[in-house]
Amino acid sequence: MITGEDLTAFASEHGLIIPWKDVDEWADMINSNDGKCICNENRTCPCEESLDDVKRENPENQICACFLFSSQAYSDKWKAGEKDKDTKKQPKQTHEKKIEAVFVDEKYVPETPEIKTDIDALKSARELIERDQFNDANEVLMEAANKPGGCGICAGYLLAEAKRVELVEAVCSCGESQFDVKRCKEEKQKAKNAQNGMINLFIEVDKVSTPEASGVDELMEEKGNDVATVDGNGERKFRDEYHRCLSEKAQSTLLKDLTPQGKLCVAMKQCSKHQMTEDDAIESCDAAKELWKR
Repeated sequence: MITGEDLTAFASEHGLIIPWKDVDEWADMINSNDGKCICNENRTCPCEESLDDVKRENPENQICACFLFSSQAYSDKWKAGEKDKDTKKQPKQTHEKKIEAVFVDEKYVPETPEIKTDIDALKSARELIERDQFNDANEVLMEAANKPGGCGICAGYLLAEAKRVELVEAVCSCGESQFDVKRCKEEKQKAKNAQNGMINLFIEVDKVSTPEASGVDELMEEKGNDVATVDGNGERKFRDEYHRCLSEKAQSTLLKDLTPQGKLCVAMKQCSKHQMTEDDAIESCDAAKELWKR
């Protein structure tokens, strides 16, 4: 009768490895097969032939007929292969892309009343979203978008931001699980970035939209239109005609590949005292700032 200890002793005597078999269970199978190898009845286990098997040239073949005894090289290669399989089975590490914050010049004071109203609305909505006051944020943006005499294209951007608030509210209302909280935080950051991006856009517009920069007052007076005052300081505001012009020019199909900043830049050069053609305005804006184009 063969025992598990006999198999272990044979392996130790000849420098063999038993990679994965349970020697006691293996001994029982051999005994039940009249001491013969269960894979090759012409052999008696443990057999002398196994000593030749483990000396084959290729380490991948250095194992006996029943895969009981092997060389150290075979064992090492087998273990390395199993480790590689385990590594492949492991889920890939996912590196979440961090949402980079968009910053604005909070100290900038717009000179154009209409633009100041839009920027104030965006800043207010930004803070309300942070406090989960989504309905209030939406109302602030809608009110700014629908104000009388405003710029049509600016109103369109504000309406888009109001829609974004509705999306954020929907996401943040899904639940309180770790996943839901994380998604809510991400969407709020995206909304903040979008609103800061619009604030930066309006700041750039303001810099070229003041009466001094655009000459719109001068242009309107030349056309014989009265220029209304905003407050006791006699500050001038843009006439509705100017805003209609901006909205109309900015919708040109030739400007479809420009950024919002680019569209407004071109429209202002056409509608203000410059009275440029569309081609000249595009060339002028592109020369001044390459990033007007996408």
